[in-house]
Amino acid sequence: MYEDISKAIHASITYYSVVMGGYNARLGKRSGAELRVGQFGYGQRNERGQMLADFMEKEGLFMTSSFFEKRPHSK
Repeated sequence: MYEDISKAIHASITYYSVVMGGYNARLGKRSGAELRVGQFGYGQRNERGQMLADFMEKEGLFMTSSFFEKRPHSK
């Protein structure tokens, strides 16, 4: 699936790319020196979350919702 998304990103001629969907991935908070995931993620990272984080690093994508603090009832 990630290969197909990567092909679609590189085939399009746009300035911004938005990749959305349900990946059954929990990214959690930033771990180590990651730059693509923010410090306000929710929960613990699972295996699919690590795959998504690796894909985002490779493609230069950001998990934008994790860069902004949310109220506890909004998580």
